[in-house]
Amino acid sequence: MLGFIAPPILKADRRNIQPADPIAREFIAPFCENPYRWIEKIANDWVTNNKYPISPYQLWEKHQDPNCFVGVRHGNQTTYVGFDLDKNSPYHPNQDETAIARIKAALESIGIVRSLNVRSSNSGGLHIYFPLPEKVNTFKLACVISSALASNGFKIENGKLEIFPNVKAFDAQYNGLRLPLQQGGAIVDDDGNYISNDIGLWVSMWKTAAAGQDIGLLKRSLKNAKKPKIGNASNIKGNAAKYRADLIAMIENGWEPDSTQNLVRVIAQLHYIFDGITDLQELTTAIAATAKTTKGFYEYSQHTHEIEKVARNWAKWIIDNPKYSPYGSRADIEKSSPKEPKVSRLDAVKQALIDLLSEMGDLAFSTTRQLTDHLCKALKTSKETLYKIQELWQPLLKNCNAAPSNEYSYFELENNEACEKVETAETFTEGGVTVTSPNELLVADSASQVLGILNFPEDPAASTFLNEISKPLPDKELKPIMSFEQQLAIASTCKPEPIEINNQCHKPKEPKRENPYTLEKVQFICDRDPNQAESIVGLLRAKLMIKGLSETERQETLKVLRYLNEIVLW
Repeated sequence: MLGFIAPPILKADRRNIQPADPIAREFIAPFCENPYRWIEKIANDWVTNNKYPISPYQLWEKHQDPNCFVGVRHGNQTTYVGFDLDKNSPYHPNQDETAIARIKAALESIGIVRSLNVRSSNSGGLHIYFPLPEKVNTFKLACVISSALASNGFKIENGKLEIFPNVKAFDAQYNGLRLPLQQGGAIVDDDGNYISNDIGLWVSMWKTAAAGQDIGLLKRSLKNAKKPKIGNASNIKGNAAKYRADLIAMIENGWEPDSTQNLVRVIAQLHYIFDGITDLQELTTAIAATAKTTKGFYEYSQHTHEIEKVARNWAKWIIDNPKYSPYGSRADIEKSSPKEPKVSRLDAVKQALIDLLSEMGDLAFSTTRQLTDHLCKALKTSKETLYKIQELWQPLLKNCNAAPSNEYSYFELENNEACEKVETAETFTEGGVTVTSPNELLVADSASQVLGILNFPEDPAASTFLNEISKPLPDKELKPIMSFEQQLAIASTCKPEPIEINNQCHKPKEPKRENPYTLEKVQFICDRDPNQAESIVGLLRAKLMIKGLSETERQETLKVLRYLNEIVLW
């Protein structure tokens, strides 16, 4: 007789071994989406198992073991959401009877309207499950839920309110959540009252809740999902963490008389900066919701009837205020765009001057003032700065004998301008005589040019001078055509131009300072008001301590003090 040999079970099949009980298979199915990195409680600590993936059968066996506590993490696609409320959480029914109802109302806006409540263990903590009729993207679901809770004033924090799946980093794992109905667990109502711990009833309630979700609204919400600015309070470190802790402490301290505006402002800062709520309407709703749940609101707040209006005013204020921004937004911008090295003002002017010179081409200036005024106006800088880089613009000057100077001063500028005036041929008329600058006479090529330049009236002395200068000169020979005495005689017939007085160099002499406390003035003051004698004594004693006080004024001061000695004791 031939024996039957069963084929070996492949390794891939072992991971999918199911429990024999159909109720157990239905119960365990939603928690088998990610068999890796499952968690187990060992000696009161939750430990992640990285050694092997867990199969549905193994997960069920550990669930049924009264001495074992097991949990799993979400995968990329999921069919449920879980909340964890510790016994001491401000949202636990023991602290706030309406908290669970408000949490569920917040999720109704995104299409999640049915839930199951479970007592997690004998410690009294609560888990709230929200089954879904089909798989959805896990990360988008986490973002939508986090935003819905934050916009309604709920704070997602470890030990207070935790959501599964959580908003995680790209390379991180989702947080693990223990399975329901383990040792000490039971189905309860919104007030925490016991209902049952039957697995079959759980499966039935799970199916009913999943069928009641508004999956169409949820899918539309998932399309607009955005990652919150702050996913977890543990991401906030340093001074930001201290600032956040201070804001939370002020909010938890509650309302006091005449504290409405200050507390609402603190709530607005917390939601805008650390919760990342930037939409005006969402921020207004979050501020109002937090304000209403804060201790002492109805006893001390004077704006209970218009809290939404106050919340909107503060929400608009913090959004429009450039001083505030969501935490992390500025740091992200600074990291993505490296800072450019700072450029000094002198280097910036130098580069601008180089660019300007390339555009000016062959343009030249006959005087230093014309050039510097043009450059200062074009570069929007001062002449002091311009003279620090004069080697760049000096080549533009023509017909100037003044040597470049390393240090700029108004005196040197005036000398340069005087030099330029001498070198430039100018014609002026005074007393019926038209004369050209003497230097122009030195470069004349012929007597005809000289005659064309000089135009003297009929005079015997002038006729003799014209005859003398009419003699032909060799071509291109430069030599003086008149003596210094002759030039001086011509110049004496012309009225000199008025010389401007430089206010910076010629300041008027200051008038002599008068002594405000002479004997006559002090006698007049004390006759009118003797009470001022004591204050004048103090001033004069301080005056005697001045080192630069003249001897005359010192003797006069002592004379006044002797007079005052008769009026007041000092």
